[in-house]
Amino acid sequence: MKICPSCEEASVSLPRAIFANYVLPARCPRCGALSVPAVRWWALLLSVAIFVPLFAALELIERSWLHFSAGLSAAFAFLAIYALAVPLRRIERADVVATRWLLAVLFGLLAASRVAIHFGGGGA
Repeated sequence: MKICPSCEEASVSLPRAIFANYVLPARCPRCGALSVPAVRWWALLLSVAIFVPLFAALELIERSWLHFSAGLSAAFAFLAIYALAVPLRRIERADVVATRWLLAVLFGLLAASRVAIHFGGGGA
């Protein structure tokens, strides 16, 4: 369990804390506060490092399942280290709403540009 930055109780589950982000933050079951990992420069490097063994595992799947499972295990080990090393920090509901609106606008623009390229004759 991770410590909630608001009530300071060990109440946020590790899987929820690992995948918490500004779109789907971790909610403390005791006080209801929203939180995300407090990413520092070393934690950011560690989160990028998670993808190295994961991509290696996907590359090695053609060779053997043993290589694939070793790479996947390494990816989960990095994920566990990340979860234990990075504390949570509190965010407000307004941050979550703003992030969701921004993503909706970006995906809308992406979809509109894709439609324009398709019907404009510039794409496949």
